[in-house]
Amino acid sequence: MGKAARARTGLAARVRQRMERASLASVFIAYLVAYLAGATGLTVVAITVLEGAYTYAWEQQMPVHVYNGPYLYDAERGDLVPAASIEVGDYTGDVSLYLGIDADDRAAAETRVHLAGSEESEGAGVEAAEGVGEGGAAVDGVQEVYATLEMIAEDPALTVSDWGGNFVGSYDENAYEELLAQGGDNILAEALPAYDAYQRSVRAQVDGSAIGLSLESDTPTSNVAYYVSQSMDFTPLVAALRFMAGMAPFAIYGVMAWLVFRRFYRCRLAEPLGALVAATDRVAAQDLDFTVPTVPGRELGRLAAAFERMRASLADAQRRMWRTAEERKRLNAAFAHDLRTPLTVLKGTVEMAQLRLEEGSAAGSAMPGAADSADGQGANAAGEKDAARMAEARRTLATLGAQVTRLQRYAEVMSSASKLEDRAVRREPVKLAAFARDLADEAAALVAASPQELGFSCSLTAAGETWEPLGVDGPLSDGGEDAGVPRAIASLAVDIDGALVAEAVGNLLSNARGHAASKVGLALSYADGVLSCTVSDDGPGFTAEALRRGCEPFYSEAKSAEHFGMGLNIAHVLADLHGGAVELANADPPDHGARVTARFSCGEPSAGAGA
Repeated sequence: MGKAARARTGLAARVRQRMERASLASVFIAYLVAYLAGATGLTVVAITVLEGAYTYAWEQQMPVHVYNGPYLYDAERGDLVPAASIEVGDYTGDVSLYLGIDADDRAAAETRVHLAGSEESEGAGVEAAEGVGEGGAAVDGVQEVYATLEMIAEDPALTVSDWGGNFVGSYDENAYEELLAQGGDNILAEALPAYDAYQRSVRAQVDGSAIGLSLESDTPTSNVAYYVSQSMDFTPLVAALRFMAGMAPFAIYGVMAWLVFRRFYRCRLAEPLGALVAATDRVAAQDLDFTVPTVPGRELGRLAAAFERMRASLADAQRRMWRTAEERKRLNAAFAHDLRTPLTVLKGTVEMAQLRLEEGSAAGSAMPGAADSADGQGANAAGEKDAARMAEARRTLATLGAQVTRLQRYAEVMSSASKLEDRAVRREPVKLAAFARDLADEAAALVAASPQELGFSCSLTAAGETWEPLGVDGPLSDGGEDAGVPRAIASLAVDIDGALVAEAVGNLLSNARGHAASKVGLALSYADGVLSCTVSDDGPGFTAEALRRGCEPFYSEAKSAEHFGMGLNIAHVLADLHGGAVELANADPPDHGARVTARFSCGEPSAGAGA
């Protein structure tokens, strides 16, 4: 490659680089200048070509051109004669003498006219006919002929009209109206002699002597001249060429505008914005493993660079979050692993305590002589007290065993879950009455563990019946009469994850007992495949902001070392996993306090399923 070629290549590369970094306004101006220059050049070329084509088509349609004039009327010949106009300076106004030209000796005639105007007449000027050729001569490739009255009378394309001039006096314009063509200024060929005689008499009288020119006796002169027009019929081709020549500027400027500014829009706006939109879509889909491409233009280039910085920052944050999630998952697994051993020991201890309790109870009831005691009544009273204590111990151990089992299950779940939303919902048929009784016992124990003494109430409403499960002991029969459970409730089973529901309700109860003044209530209800658990208290209730944001994580109006604002959020997440929701409200006046309802989807109910 030569030095000149390399220089041109380097210059083009520098221009491209400058254009890539230029602002939208600068690039738009450059496109506009290129558009105007290109469109103007194309318009000039197109009009030149179309006008040439129009002229050629016109010449092909009318190969013979009639000389326009001036003409004078020669009465001796009875016909029109081509003439030259000689201006006479001695007269006031526009006064001319029209001198007939002999077509056969045109050069000599023009010489005489020239001499008359330049040497033999002071102040006179000469205007010779231009473009007049001899009869049948070719001018600019078109055959040109002189008009005659016969030609005018026979050819409707030819018309004759007054050349004008020499109007030095007033005359009656209406005197020759009948000599004109109807509705115009054209003179009828047959009326031209009468028209000429009248006009010669009323216009300025001038002849060769007025300009000091000695004319031959047969040279015709006149103070009236005529103009011959030749019209043509526009063929479709000629009309189309004329139309195209007129419309070419509009078409070229319009098409060039569309092409140039379409390219400007595509290269400078559409493609850069498309790249940015694609990058935004990938970011929205959490696909950050890419690089935002460099786009042309100063403004959009800065925007693309800002997008790239945002993507890199999000990618870094995503990597940190992934590492945090993995660390949390490992922490959960380690926590579950470390918790599993003491839970196993605790479960074994509870089972051993239950076994020893049962063995002690059996041994006590089998002791000989117990019935022959001297004080029979005292022995019976002591036996009843022992039986009551044994029953209480059984319930306590059963409660401990249930809580240990629940903790074991929770540890298993948290060992594999990295966040609360990953928890799996394990539905199984559960007898609603038994579940309500267990939930009431756990709730009562939780409320009783509060620093202040709180009252607690629990109720279950289902199948048109209401039952209070607190204080109910003993197994449930099919009909439920032995335990005091309504038959409709005793036979009702629901499909739920009991541990998840109990955990959600436990969080609501923990939140309620921290705000209650004297009592906490738990109301369970089942209808249309939805189990609703409403926890209420008689505390200050929710503020307007708490009603709106209470289920957000870590939101609390009174945080402390023991309360982190997570209870309602956990209940909300668990209810959502179970196909339900949590609603916050305040008690209806005149009551006061808060009321939180957690709903859980249960599917279709069944009857008689085992717990």
